[in-house]
Amino acid sequence: MLKKLIQNKSLPFLILRYITYLVTFVKINLLAAKLGVHDYGIWGFIKLIWQYLSFITIGIHFAVNVLIASNKGNHILIKRFSNSSISIAMVLSVMLIGLSIFINLLDTNLFPKYEISGLFIAVISIGMIKNINVVNINIDRNFNRLYTIGLYYILSEVLILPVLFLTSQGNLLSWVVYATLFIEIIFLLAFIIKRSFRFSFEFKADTIVLLVKRGVKLLLYNYSLIFMFLSVRTIVAHFYTVEEFGEYSFVNSIVDALFVAFSSIIWVFFPKMITKFSSSNDNEVLPAIDKMRQIYIPLLFLSLLCVGFSVFVVHYFFPDYNNFQELFIFMLIALGIRDYAFGFNTLIIAKGKEIVLAKTALVSIIVNTVITVILGWMHSPLRFIPVITIIASFLYSIAAIRKSYSVFSTESRINLLKTDWRVLVPIIFVLVLLLSDQFTLITYSVVFVLFVLLNLQIIKKAINNSIVIFTHKND
Repeated sequence: MLKKLIQNKSLPFLILRYITYLVTFVKINLLAAKLGVHDYGIWGFIKLIWQYLSFITIGIHFAVNVLIASNKGNHILIKRFSNSSISIAMVLSVMLIGLSIFINLLDTNLFPKYEISGLFIAVISIGMIKNINVVNINIDRNFNRLYTIGLYYILSEVLILPVLFLTSQGNLLSWVVYATLFIEIIFLLAFIIKRSFRFSFEFKADTIVLLVKRGVKLLLYNYSLIFMFLSVRTIVAHFYTVEEFGEYSFVNSIVDALFVAFSSIIWVFFPKMITKFSSSNDNEVLPAIDKMRQIYIPLLFLSLLCVGFSVFVVHYFFPDYNNFQELFIFMLIALGIRDYAFGFNTLIIAKGKEIVLAKTALVSIIVNTVITVILGWMHSPLRFIPVITIIASFLYSIAAIRKSYSVFSTESRINLLKTDWRVLVPIIFVLVLLLSDQFTLITYSVVFVLFVLLNLQIIKKAINNSIVIFTHKND
């Protein structure tokens, strides 16, 4: 079995990703401790800008991934898609960086509340270079070049640690930003140099149109749920103080790192799932999705509940972050609910009908945004903000699953809740504990034991099935 595990590149990559998460967790906590609540609020705002800049590439990183996965046997098309997507990302980057230099020359301070005018050009440059690197990553993942990708992620975190130890608090934020810029440039060069085929700028109209059309649809779908979380952060940044946004950003940074850690399994197998689903009969795919969900969903929520225990330790190390405990658990649950439509979303993408779910998500986004704006305008306690996101995410997931059934199956009813109630009921109990101010180590432990008892056989089966998957050598 050990030999099979070594032969399978996916498992070593996942181990590397989880080591990366541990490093990320250390980095986030060190940053929060050294920057303080106010400066961490500024750092959170910088990361918010990077997320908005990721929209600039209009989803071509999603498109190139799916198009390569769907045309694995056509080397000419693969090269054309790859070169064109990188070329588009580079042109957009040059344009935005040029615009940031022009704005800086005009001495225009766009965000006076967050005091980033001196770092504005560097922040924009990082965001745009990140976009190019993401395109490169989505190309490489189709060819199982997981070690290079894993190295990018872990070094991006590790190389920041010396800066945290060697820099004084007054200059720390600037050093972290410029260190991040240096890292992104180095990996941009590395990705291009290590490409299996020679990169050249390519701007064929039909290829660009295909990338953009598919990219926009995939952007609307993939970012629909992401935008729900992003809009909440934007509202908090606007209506609450820099310090309160610092608290929210600190918790959000940890949960985002957790999201990357938990979704790494999906990330590795996504191109393979696209290839399989795009060529399979619909009647064969839905049972396959059900089997995958029986592994992923219970293990996801079990892992999240285990991580939830850390809140009782971390809270004591950051007494200035008053809302940490409630925000962390609420966001942790939102993280699980965000992935509740697992399997069905991949099927939609494989069949090229992601716009169906994008329309469904729009309603959830509008409802979530409107209610959050009202809470922000009323300056409601910060801990209530992510509760709305949990509700909106769950409604979105249910609607997404229903849409999938209606599109790909003659049966439109949902049977998942009949089996998933064992997972969902304990999660509801956790929410009740938080909202009723009865959340303690003892009460949380009781709910955790309840979850394990209800799902014991399911968890055992899921673990056994996971072992089978990872001991099977990748094709």
